[in-house]
Amino acid sequence: REVDILRRLKPFCDSHFKCVQDVFQDDTFWYVITSYDDQLVNLQSVLTTSTNLSPSLWKTIIGELVQALRILHTHHIVHRDLKPENILVNCTQGLVRYIDYGISCHADECRSTLQSGTPLFMAPEIYLPTDNLDFTFEDYRAADLWALGITIVALLRNGQHVFHQWYTPYRNSLVAAKDSLLARSATTQHFEIYRRFLQQYRFGKGPSMDTITFDLESERQFRLLFPNHSLLCFLHSDPRQRTLPTF
Repeated sequence: REVDILRRLKPFCDSHFKCVQDVFQDDTFWYVITSYDDQLVNLQSVLTTSTNLSPSLWKTIIGELVQALRILHTHHIVHRDLKPENILVNCTQGLVRYIDYGISCHADECRSTLQSGTPLFMAPEIYLPTDNLDFTFEDYRAADLWALGITIVALLRNGQHVFHQWYTPYRNSLVAAKDSLLARSATTQHFEIYRRFLQQYRFGKGPSMDTITFDLESERQFRLLFPNHSLLCFLHSDPRQRTLPTF
């Protein structure tokens, strides 16, 4: 499936996606050879090591991330695991490349019961569904927007996850859970902490994102970059209300 997705993206690989040079397999594995650019670095490493990037660069990067996702969705592809670790950036020009399409899907192939993604970036309706597990392309498309919104907030907050600051009852536990998950040392307890927190949000028992009480500082920074838009484009509690903005 990943090879098929990469081949579908080949016409756009010079702009927002890695170019596939060759694909082959042996008795055990598939091997995908992609283009290499020594100016591209992992966004997660940028967030943890760089503190002096300019607002204009972040604005360019966010715009590129939105445009890349628009290309994916226009061609009926959903990523299903958007997060800083799966994004490469050029910190001089602000260019981006999405990577890792291991659980991505195309069109009708997306109908699934799979709760796909990384928990800290997974949309509440995917992580804690209220109905039967029967997701469609549109469900995963909305979940991609949520994951991109969480990623954008991480840019605005120097790598901090959107939830860990403002939800007081779970604040310390969420910080520990976030650090453990990003360090790939998460325990069952950490996942349970995050699950309980999302459950509060999903069923309206915690602060409402719809009133932008979730993170006023991130919203303020976002509006300084994009005055006519809100983070609720990505992070609305109703998946049907999420939409990619046009900058």
